[in-house]
Amino acid sequence: MSTVTSSYILSNEQIRELKKLAEQIPKPQKKPKGAYMIPVAVSSTEQDASDEPFKPFWEYISKNAECKSSNFFWHGIIMDRALLYLREKGIDLTRTQLFEGNDELAYLYFDKKTKDKFHEKLEPSNIDRADLSKWLDEYHWGTSPEGVIASIQHLHDCFQLIDDNHVLLLHTDYIADVINSVPLKEMKDGVIKEKSIQYLCDLCGQRLTRNWEAVKRISDIPAGTKYICGDQFRISTLMIDGKEVENTFDSTYRVKGACKKQATGCYRTAM
Repeated sequence: MSTVTSSYILSNEQIRELKKLAEQIPKPQKKPKGAYMIPVAVSSTEQDASDEPFKPFWEYISKNAECKSSNFFWHGIIMDRALLYLREKGIDLTRTQLFEGNDELAYLYFDKKTKDKFHEKLEPSNIDRADLSKWLDEYHWGTSPEGVIASIQHLHDCFQLIDDNHVLLLHTDYIADVINSVPLKEMKDGVIKEKSIQYLCDLCGQRLTRNWEAVKRISDIPAGTKYICGDQFRISTLMIDGKEVENTFDSTYRVKGACKKQATGCYRTAM
């Protein structure tokens, strides 16, 4: 599926057929604890072979479901962050996975019971915009509040179509990470937030802030430092044994012909 949000309305009977198709897909092997899977490039033939078991499932959705996201253009990651924000505010839509324990089929499933519980709470006018902006600045630097509000509006509109005989399926490429994540107040170990900063000269800073809303000047360069335009750092805040620990590492990547002027300002950049 695409990296945009995918939302579908299906009948209860169609969901039963979809589950039968899902049962025919081989279960993924469980990764050993602590395993790190190194991404590798694969040929188009190999990719087609790995996709083959899923094709009847995807084709069934394409042919039978009523797609509600064709005019919703925000990236799926924005929907993911909307779900995370709602969960932090007590509106947890991440517990209704259609196929539990299978990240390859990570679809959230909302029925009439879910609608009755959450529909009114998804009314965008109930969202505190200032609180949302503050939360995004703290945990998802550079994310558009308007995109999150639009995602919540989309959920609200789709929930309106749910009834006793119809349900909603929601999918994004990274929704499995949302489903498997732990609410911040319950987290004892793991990454809480990541931020990216970049040092730029005045000219490059003006150009980027004009063309990219997520880039924003936050300060002058620290006194006594000599950064070159383009120097970039990632700041990760981790929870280790219940305590916050901050790590900073150089993530600078220079391309041929890049600006080499003395940096004058520190800018936030989107993750």
